[in-house]
Amino acid sequence: MDENGERSHFHTRRGLILVDDDSRVLASLRFCLERAFSTTCAMSAEQALQMAGEGGFAAIVSDYQLPDHDGLWLLEELRTRFPSMLRVLVSGAEVPDLQAHLQSGLVHRFFAKPVEPERIIAWLTQGLAGDASRVGE
Repeated sequence: MDENGERSHFHTRRGLILVDDDSRVLASLRFCLERAFSTTCAMSAEQALQMAGEGGFAAIVSDYQLPDHDGLWLLEELRTRFPSMLRVLVSGAEVPDLQAHLQSGLVHRFFAKPVEPERIIAWLTQGLAGDASRVGE
């Protein structure tokens, strides 16, 4: 909590929300990411948005294809409500206008599926240290 009694996203617990509607992908990524981050899982955009509202999260890793809204909708909602949260999108499908979303800052980083969890961990670790733009492809 900061001096105003609000939760800070960057110095609470390095909390991460992981969103995917495929329970196997969710479990596999969670297993790997939990080594570096306190990881909370959601299977829909609305569930992830509700969790984010509870505070304590520094980043989100979301699949593009979700059952209720797409990952871009979720990242836009989070950018509006929690602008300092790092926003990572993953997808096995084509994401329309991906370069524009990266350039606008809606998506901080994109990983194509199948994704190597170590790459996500490395990028988030750098991003939470303030050096996200310096992490290579």
